[in-house]
Amino acid sequence: MKFLPKFEYLRPESVKEACSLLERHGREACLLAGGTDLLIRLKREEVFPKYIVDIGRIPGLSDIREEEGQILIGATATHSRVAENGLIRREAPLLSEAAASVGSVQIRNSGTIGGNIGNASPAADTIPPLVALNGVALVHNPSGTREVPLVSLFSGPYRTALAPHELLSGVRFAKLPPRSGTSFLKLGRRMALSVSRITVAAVLVLDREGVIREARICPGAVMPMPTRMHPAEDTLIGFRPDAGIFPKAGQRAAEEMLRVTGVRSSTSYKKPVLAGLIEQALSTAAERCRRHED
Repeated sequence: MKFLPKFEYLRPESVKEACSLLERHGREACLLAGGTDLLIRLKREEVFPKYIVDIGRIPGLSDIREEEGQILIGATATHSRVAENGLIRREAPLLSEAAASVGSVQIRNSGTIGGNIGNASPAADTIPPLVALNGVALVHNPSGTREVPLVSLFSGPYRTALAPHELLSGVRFAKLPPRSGTSFLKLGRRMALSVSRITVAAVLVLDREGVIREARICPGAVMPMPTRMHPAEDTLIGFRPDAGIFPKAGQRAAEEMLRVTGVRSSTSYKKPVLAGLIEQALSTAAERCRRHED
């Protein structure tokens, strides 16, 4: 049996206290929320923190609520809560679908939305939907609070722009307007308990005439960091959401992936599959737009 390395366990009662502990202990401290990533890294002896700061019981940090047209999700809200929450299922179904696809039931009951963001894995399931929703990270430090567009929070694979004394307390995004549709698709090696090979989050917004006025596409697991596929999105603006335009967007996104990552051993597989998944995701989002119109 492999034992965890020794550390001092700290359990702050507030976000302010947690930030003070992080400022005091710096890089010698690790945050604990759900622990689904941290415990594995501890057992593998990949990290050796002197202090574990458990934020899992800070009041209010697991809330999911609506405030003035914005949806707020606390950092310690579990994937299960996000997947099952009525507000998320109604206003951001792609995020509910992504949270429901994470790991196993046990992982979803423990793993948190903040941990998924903070771990910054290129294959994280909930990050592409949050980027497609124009999510904004709520970051606390001993001096106050700052807000960071989620897409700007990542500095590389498994790296964020958070300072050692900063704490991600949650994420917010605006409710989508009428005549909107969303979709999330995930491709793995098997149907469940699978790390994502490719994911796609898509949002379409139509005007009163049924023409696409806004498109958001964010793939996962194919880029070093989560990013919107603006060239692909631009091909859709001003057109009606029919099957003829979606393959062009898929091709543009695949070309953008190739431009960023270069040719790799998996390119011959990922390029056509990404294009096909984007076409499928856009078709689903368009159908949901039509349902909202009806």
